[in-house]
Amino acid sequence: MTVPRRIHRLIEGRQLEQVNPDPQRIVGLWQKALASNADSRKGLSADNSVSLAYQAAFQASSAVLEAAGFRTRGQTTGHHHNTFYALSDLPYPGLAEVHGDSERIRKMRTDAFYGASMATPEQVAAVHQWVEGLLCACWAALTAILPDLQAQLQPPPG
Repeated sequence: MTVPRRIHRLIEGRQLEQVNPDPQRIVGLWQKALASNADSRKGLSADNSVSLAYQAAFQASSAVLEAAGFRTRGQTTGHHHNTFYALSDLPYPGLAEVHGDSERIRKMRTDAFYGASMATPEQVAAVHQWVEGLLCACWAALTAILPDLQAQLQPPPG
């Protein structure tokens, strides 16, 4: 695969690096994403539910990026933004809009984490709906990129 334009810019800016995909790490990140998503639905406070659902999205996105041979540099400012931005540049169905959608969800997560008001039930539902779609798109991308891992990558719920 040729390096997509956005990803190329992130590599040049030293915000993203090319890596050899580590199947064990990819499977581990995916399992964490599914666990974080499940935990976000266990009757927690609205803020914790939003935070864990967002965490699931970030973990799943990180797994796909690594499967494609890239990893954000965590020590740089904006690595969450860069993860979603790079993911939306990969040529797999359902990923093109991730960056734009993630900005709205990241704001909800930031408000839930740092804000004075609790997230609303509507916000929690919106985050969960977005994460469900993202997990499906990420699973499809992962199994397309690394078909040999399909047996180890449990499909998302739903």
